[in-house]
Amino acid sequence: MPTTPRLLSLLLILPLLPFSSGCSPDAKTADQHEDTPSLTVDKDAQAGLLTTFHATTQQLAAARPALSPDQEAARQLVLYHRGALALTAAEAHRGRDSTLLRWAAAFAQDQQQQLPEAEALAVRLKPGAADSAFGQRLRSTVAQLVKVEEATRVEAAGRQRQAPNLGMMQSHQDDGTGDTDADFATLLLLQQRAALETARAAEELGSAPELKAAAAGMQRRAQPFIRQLQFWQQRHRPRS
Repeated sequence: MPTTPRLLSLLLILPLLPFSSGCSPDAKTADQHEDTPSLTVDKDAQAGLLTTFHATTQQLAAARPALSPDQEAARQLVLYHRGALALTAAEAHRGRDSTLLRWAAAFAQDQQQQLPEAEALAVRLKPGAADSAFGQRLRSTVAQLVKVEEATRVEAAGRQRQAPNLGMMQSHQDDGTGDTDADFATLLLLQQRAALETARAAEELGSAPELKAAAAGMQRRAQPFIRQLQFWQQRHRPRS
């Protein structure tokens, strides 16, 4: 089942990276804060993509008023890394497209390499003066992501209500459109675009040099994979 037009349209909420569909990208996608809980995927329970996406957005939206903008940005970068790993784990467990599975595995390996450094940075950063512009930009990015996440859950709930029988409802439980590969590409793109916006804000407005360096590295390493996902979506776009 192809991704629905409405779910695809949600991608427009966050900015696109420049992309040309004329050729296939082949880039190498292979560079803790103490109160930030880990995201896990219970394979025995077959946790769905929307569950992992929801877990990430809920943790991102959790208020941490005691943190400076630098600390909050670092906390968010940690959660984006963990959220990406949770989505790739769900795709590895339920996905079928061999190309997407290969790209997801490479991206997961890269996220695993970056995560310990991001966690250590979140712990090392010291409290600093609040920067309203920086903090507002972080909150705005998360608010947009939460809005998208809520829309996907409403759409999925409506689809389940329309299921003609209980068996179909159970098979599509927490599974977006029913196409795991297409939903994975859509949700990971949404999450990573938000992550890149947070990283841009940290690089531009952050005060800690190590945070700015980590944010720049995250952008550089994530962008090739995002272009791969965009290319995959171009090739698998539903025909009208």
